Amino acid sequence: MQSYTFNLTPGNGQATTLQTVGNLFVYESATTTGDVRVSVKPDSGGEIILKPGQRFRPAKPAMQWQVRMVGTDPLAGTFIIGEGDFDDANTLNRVTLDASFANNVTVMNDSAHRVPVSLDPNQLLQNSAPIMTYTTAKNKLTVGTASTDVVELLAPTDNLNGAVVEQTYAAGTNFTAYMWAKAVKPTTTSDTAGDVINFLDSSARPIDRTRIKVAAGKGIYVVGSGSYSGIVSALLTVL
Repeated sequence: MQSYTFNLTPGNGQATTLQTVGNLFVYESATTTGDVRVSVKPDSGGEIILKPGQRFRPAKPAMQWQVRMVGTDPLAGTFIIGEGDFDDANTLNRVTLDASFANNVTVMNDSAHRVPVSLDPNQLLQNSAPIMTYTTAKNKLTVGTASTDVVELLAPTDNLNGAVVEQTYAAGTNFTAYMWAKAVKPTTTSDTAGDVINFLDSSARPIDRTRIKVAAGKGIYVVGSGSYSGIVSALLTVL
C-alpha cells in the first residue's frame, strides 16, 4: 500500500499514469476551487469516476492506473494504491449523506450510544406444549337430570361471527351429556333439534381439547343424557 501525491492541471490531454500493482484505489483527499472528481481506469477493468473519500476495487488486480481530471480547475491531492484494505479513523462508523438527500444521517457505534439489552426470563414461553387461546370461560356449570335442565354456554345473540369450542371438562360420577349448536335455546332436554357437536363423558374423556367451529347465529348448549348430574366447564373463542 502506497500514497501518491498528484497535481493535475487543465489543458493536459494526457492521462496521468501510475505504475503500481494493486487491487485497491483510494481517493484520499483533494484541493481545488472547482470539480474534485477524477476519472480512474485500471488496466484490468473499466473506467470509474471517484470523489475524495471514495475507493474502487477492480475485479482483478491492476498493474497500471490511468487518472484524468473531470473538471477544468487545477486539482491536487493524494491517492492510495496497493493490495489489502484501508480505513480512515476519521470516518469509520460514520455516514454522512450529501445535499441531494433531505436529511443528514450520522451512524454512531460507541458505548455512549449503544442501548443495553437484557433478557427477562419471565417473558420466555415454553414450547413443549401448544398454547391455547380463548376469549370466554364457563366454569363449573351444573347439569342436572331434570327435563328442563338445559345449560347455555353461549347465546345465539352473542355469536355474531362464529365461535370455537377450544376445550371442555366434564366432572361427576358416570356423568354424560350432549353438546348442541342451535339457533334457539331449547326449553327441555327433548327439544334438541339442531347439531350435536360433541358428547361429554366424565369417565372416558373428562377433558376434551377437540376444537369445534360453530357457525354464527347459533348458541352452544349442554343437555344431560343420562340419570346422573355433573359439572361442565368450557373455554370458548368468540370470533
